[in-house]
Amino acid sequence: MKSIWKMTRRSIRSHPARYWALFLIVALSAGFFAGLKIARDAMVHTGDTYFKDQKLYDFQIVSTIGFPENILEDVTLPQGIAEAEANISLDVLAPYEESVEVFRLYSLPERLNVPTLVEGRMPQEPTECLADARQYSLEDLGKTVTVSESTPQETGGLLAAQTYTIVGTVNTPLHIGVDRGQTKLGSGSVFSYLYLMPRAFTLSGSTQISLYMGSEAEIYTEEYDAQVEALREDVTAFAQQLTHSAYGELLAPMGLTPEMAAQMGMEAPQCYVLTREENAGYVNFDNDTQIIHSVSGLFPVFFILIAILVCVTTMTRMVDEERTQLGTLKALGFSDGQIIAKYLLYALAATIPGWVVGFFFLTWMLPVVFWEAYQVLYQFAPVTYLFSPSLAAVSLGFSLVCILGSTYLSCRKELRSVAAELIRPRAAIKGKRILLERIRPLWKRLSFLQKVTLRNMFRYKQRLAMMLVGIGACAGLLVTGFGIRDSMLPIADRQYGQVQCYEVEAYFEEGKEAAVEQALTTAEGVETFAFVRMETVETEGPEKIHRALLLCYDRERGLEDFWTFAADGETLPLPEKGEALINFQTAKRLELEVGDEMTFTTAEGEEGRVIVSGIFDSYIQNHVVLTTETYEALFAPVKNNCLYLKSDGDAEHLAEQIVHIEAVTGVTNLVANRSDANEVLTALNIIIALVVGFAGALSFIVIFNLTNINLAERSREIATVRVLGFDRKETAGYALRENLVLSGLAAILGLPLGTLLHGTIMDIVDIDLFSFPTEIKVYSYGISFVLSLCFAFVINLFMRRSLGKINMAESLKAVE
Repeated sequence: MKSIWKMTRRSIRSHPARYWALFLIVALSAGFFAGLKIARDAMVHTGDTYFKDQKLYDFQIVSTIGFPENILEDVTLPQGIAEAEANISLDVLAPYEESVEVFRLYSLPERLNVPTLVEGRMPQEPTECLADARQYSLEDLGKTVTVSESTPQETGGLLAAQTYTIVGTVNTPLHIGVDRGQTKLGSGSVFSYLYLMPRAFTLSGSTQISLYMGSEAEIYTEEYDAQVEALREDVTAFAQQLTHSAYGELLAPMGLTPEMAAQMGMEAPQCYVLTREENAGYVNFDNDTQIIHSVSGLFPVFFILIAILVCVTTMTRMVDEERTQLGTLKALGFSDGQIIAKYLLYALAATIPGWVVGFFFLTWMLPVVFWEAYQVLYQFAPVTYLFSPSLAAVSLGFSLVCILGSTYLSCRKELRSVAAELIRPRAAIKGKRILLERIRPLWKRLSFLQKVTLRNMFRYKQRLAMMLVGIGACAGLLVTGFGIRDSMLPIADRQYGQVQCYEVEAYFEEGKEAAVEQALTTAEGVETFAFVRMETVETEGPEKIHRALLLCYDRERGLEDFWTFAADGETLPLPEKGEALINFQTAKRLELEVGDEMTFTTAEGEEGRVIVSGIFDSYIQNHVVLTTETYEALFAPVKNNCLYLKSDGDAEHLAEQIVHIEAVTGVTNLVANRSDANEVLTALNIIIALVVGFAGALSFIVIFNLTNINLAERSREIATVRVLGFDRKETAGYALRENLVLSGLAAILGLPLGTLLHGTIMDIVDIDLFSFPTEIKVYSYGISFVLSLCFAFVINLFMRRSLGKINMAESLKAVE
């Protein structure tokens, strides 16, 4: 066995290029597979750790009358709730640069929803504050924020001071993304937040209560969701109890009880129980990281396939070169097992170090790269390294099986021959006429070197197949990467430009439609508007409960000016009585087709059944559209609560006016939504860059390995043409031109492969709030083809050095 080890070391030293090709393909394939698989898990683990460390609420209770001081004293928390804390939240207007923006002021918590300090220090005085790290930096410490006089008195009057000095910047688990929430002030969207000491508020009580389960379950898992659902009913009863108690304390100075107030016709306060599912940052983080999860399943398959092909080619060539040595070893009495052990040790010497480098480097690097790409959206913590023993075992085991298995098969094939046959050199592969030679008019027009290139391409069938498969797969990866970008990047512009054809969406109290319409007569910049009813409904599909927005409109008024209901460019007819239109993502989730019956449940628990009359293209959010006639037949008379507005130019100015209408409870500026959605999707550019980089590395390994084999097989031929007077440039063209030709041919074959892979990936992308079309731009095919040729060209320049190292005298002595 000692001699086997010695021969293995000599083989590595004699042909380092072959060894490094195996090393790199294992590192790339195993590392890329594991890195992509672990990326989303590492990001979610980072978020889960952050939420647990900062104790982000699991439930949040909000009441229309707030809660008195010490409301949580002497109360028994629902079983399953570990901690509770009351806090204050107020929205004010304050100057920022050249404009006045909406700021949300929070009282600094002690235990739950704790912010993390980024720069500076914690406040020590009531006139000091902590600022949002997304909007403020180290240079802003010492600056002041002054509450604007335009802030409503009922809000501004709850503050002990109007000016606050920034002493630190923070991140908060309440807003991990770019969304800061909705408000009644300004344009309807919160711009930023500040944390103040509790003493900075004159309010003797709180506006919200946070509840924390202390669950060990990881976020976005069925286990966590089940725990929340199990507690929802008890928490709702607890919230009603607190609200009733707060109402009683409010009425006590007037000598009333809640029962007496009800008899007098006074409206009882409302309480709302929110979960993390109502937190925009929490939900968006899940959706955004799902994109990585969706593409991680199929991309690595290419690398694993090519790793097997490269190994088969490499080891087959190695065994073929050492036929004489194999025969000699058999003649000396070495068993087949001992001989095979040499090649298995050689493969093992490349596989184990390659896996170690690739696995640990790329499971660290890829999550970091993706995290950096998402920094434009999420800045709450650095990504943590996550080691998965099961993933390590799978990737290592697969690498060993593939590499050692292909090596064993290569050796077994040769060892079937007797020693005497192995010792004799194998006959050279004969040149054969190729198909193009039979096309005489074309063949005659080709130059001598062109004919040589074509003949050599088809002379070595195995190398031809490896080149076509390897480079074709790289081209397919490029098409897939650019196709994902083509499918995902335009959806925000399509949704808020082609599907939803209005700029402002406002929500108002039910029954106040007339008052809102009256107020619109004095609003500036209103081009046209429409009233609809909007509510959230649940539909139970094959996998889980699916939430969608129910849009109910008056047929007589129509929605043609505000919505485009179309599929594949063809406008769909509006639904009749008993029918509904649904968007493509809803149909996909619920496995519905036109003509199927769909069942949905309202927030009040009422069940409705409609027939799907059409499935329309909509890319953001999920919608069910029906007429008021259908709604009233199913439930009760329609009370509109939503308003669509088209502006005559300045959507932000229009939103600022609408939000001040008394009955309006919230305003959404769709122009801002469009910008935010585009910002979310820009992270895809990093994914595309990774795909291009790895496809280039894959091309390099494939062409480098096959070219080395090619030069080794044709060393005497190359030496001969040099002796005949070919200079270095001409020799390089003679030997390497076929790489470019084969790369071009492989790239053409890879384009439809990439189309197929892209379609498969888009089918499995499952993000609840987004629906992506399956399309690839023509220029993406062109870029993929050109890049494939560029990879081959650059590698050819690199391989010219190997040509200069061929020993001419030794090569001419070789026996063929």
